[in-house]
Amino acid sequence: MTEAHAIESTVISRLKDIVGAEFVITDLAELRYYSQDVYRGFETALAVIQPANAQQVSEIVSICRENGLYIVARGGGMSYTDSYLHATRRGISIDMRRINRIIDINTRDMIVTIECGCTWQKLNEALAVHGLRSPYWGPLSGMRATIGGALSQNSVFWGGTSYGTAAESVIGLDVLLGNGEILPTGAHGKKEGVPFMRYDGPDLTGLFIGDSGALGIKTVATLRLVTIPAVVKYASFSFDTHQQICAAMSEIGRRGLAAECYGFDPFLQNSRVLGGDTDVVEDVKTLARVAGKSGLKESLKIAASGRRFVKKVQWGLHVNVEDRCEAGADYALAEIRGIVGENGGAEIPNSLPTIVGAYPFPPTNSMVGPDGERWVPIHGKVGHSQAVETIDEIQELYRQNKEILEKYRIDTGYLICTVGNTTFLVEPVFYWPDELNEVHRRNVEPDVFEGFTQVPANPEARNEVERLRNEVRNIFLRQGAVHFQIGKYYPYRDSRRAAAWEMLGRIKELLDEHGIINPGQLGLNEVG
Repeated sequence: MTEAHAIESTVISRLKDIVGAEFVITDLAELRYYSQDVYRGFETALAVIQPANAQQVSEIVSICRENGLYIVARGGGMSYTDSYLHATRRGISIDMRRINRIIDINTRDMIVTIECGCTWQKLNEALAVHGLRSPYWGPLSGMRATIGGALSQNSVFWGGTSYGTAAESVIGLDVLLGNGEILPTGAHGKKEGVPFMRYDGPDLTGLFIGDSGALGIKTVATLRLVTIPAVVKYASFSFDTHQQICAAMSEIGRRGLAAECYGFDPFLQNSRVLGGDTDVVEDVKTLARVAGKSGLKESLKIAASGRRFVKKVQWGLHVNVEDRCEAGADYALAEIRGIVGENGGAEIPNSLPTIVGAYPFPPTNSMVGPDGERWVPIHGKVGHSQAVETIDEIQELYRQNKEILEKYRIDTGYLICTVGNTTFLVEPVFYWPDELNEVHRRNVEPDVFEGFTQVPANPEARNEVERLRNEVRNIFLRQGAVHFQIGKYYPYRDSRRAAAWEMLGRIKELLDEHGIINPGQLGLNEVG
């Protein structure tokens, strides 16, 4: 009898009593799907439970603790750093996506309270009716990514240049601990009144932002709100070198001129960003979205420029400028154009940021290359003064491995962006021909997936990608980079001073005495 069968009559039946039999998954194929991320999988979960509320999660945690089982919470499933992978054969996955209510949109106090299984797309659609959004308002994968997942990973993108990471928008949390109890943090810790301000004496919220779910399971969050700007304008620029684009982006970031400021290397800009040979700018649905968001004039400009401009670009920089009035946006754009000129850049048609701005949460097709290649990124956030040096080191690594890259048809590129006014994110990406997995099949649009030429498994190329990715990880460690989506991949312990690591271990023991919450996450309570 397998271990799964051994617990079937006791634990599984009790879990079915809590959530309903239809929300307990034990089919092996389904378990394998839920036990892998965009990149890979480890051990297979014994069961996947889909609770409807925090009380059910609490009961699930208590049952698992009593029976020596480990728990991993899973949101939208868009991770690629082993965050929700099982490091033990005695693991239960909790799929949080049914816990997705928008509890209260409080326009007078400018706060929103939501359950953490809610997606960013759902939240933004509800807030847009009121002309509002949260300062950080989601990752590019917001169609599927959940609030709880983004807070656990402390993710960046929309709003990141202006307001920083997801952490900066959080006012309070309800976190379910390893003993089954709910811990209210920040503004949720008050007995009376609305949760309008995070800081009121010592704040516990920061412990759980960026913890990758190692310290507890987020069930409810309150975020602050801002008014959606009346004016949004877009601009794009081309640079010959990464030194030039990094210098320009850092100055734009330091001066707080852009709401979004991101760029791509020549490979991504020219052959990946707009979908390979598919002319996305001629897609009728895309142009309709642009017309609805930015007006018919912008839609016609994009249709006229097509993709002709893309092939002329080396390093491409794209910015969004937001303001209350045209004059303010125009002033910021003029300042940005001056910075670009000082650093050797030239303006190009703004098709790409205009399209992305009209379609901020696109289908998650980009987890696969446009020709069906496997894809995996790695990233590091460094200070502005370290951006060029970090890319230089990575470029040297690629030069040293040029023959390997060519032999296995491994392509490399970069996404770069600014975060707040202090931080520069460098995200190298790898593409290579390899067999796609079930996560790709289920999360790429069917008509797109069916257009790929399926290739056999390519373990040799995959091993080389992993080796190079790990060497890039070492470069980031030497540069003192920090990471979101730490999961089980980034060497968090190696980056900490001894006193900081020891205190985190004590906190983990206090909050999760039996070590049942996501063992191995951040390098904590690793299970043999």
